[in-house]
Amino acid sequence: CSRASNSAAFPPSTAPPIDASCGSLYENHRSEITAAYYLADGNLSRLEQVLRERGLRCNRRWLTVFLDRWGVRTVQRRA
Repeated sequence: CSRASNSAAFPPSTAPPIDASCGSLYENHRSEITAAYYLADGNLSRLEQVLRERGLRCNRRWLTVFLDRWGVRTVQRRA
């Protein structure tokens, strides 16, 4: 199994794809994470809580990376 080297160094839109066969928690549970994101109305703290209640221990930082990469979360920049 080979992961894309240093994929965190790329902006989400240009990051190399991650091989789901490697067992990435985020890729393997993509549909559940996405559904929970909408259930939590985009609130990342609530999303983390919902996923933990379902037995998925996800890190908020990586949730944002993957949600951005999947095009689910729109990044809101402060003015």
